[in-house]
Amino acid sequence: MLTATEKGFGKRTAIAEYTRHGRGTQGMIAIQTSERNGKVVGAVLVGDEDEIMLISTGGVLIRTSVKQIREMGARRKACA
Repeated sequence: MLTATEKGFGKRTAIAEYTRHGRGTQGMIAIQTSERNGKVVGAVLVGDEDEIMLISTGGVLIRTSVKQIREMGARRKACA
């Protein structure tokens, strides 16, 4: 799973990191949202052989291989 934020941050997480949850649970945090990162703008399933293209608000086009994006784990949301 590739997750991206509005300020250009993103991360790749193995789908196995996302565990099943029942009703009334807190869920998982795919990526932290903050003043620095901004809100989540997209999440998509990708494979190691895929390439992605991103376009900035300034019109800059970025094309990269998914393999070049660091894979990180998802976090369980703490119960309050």
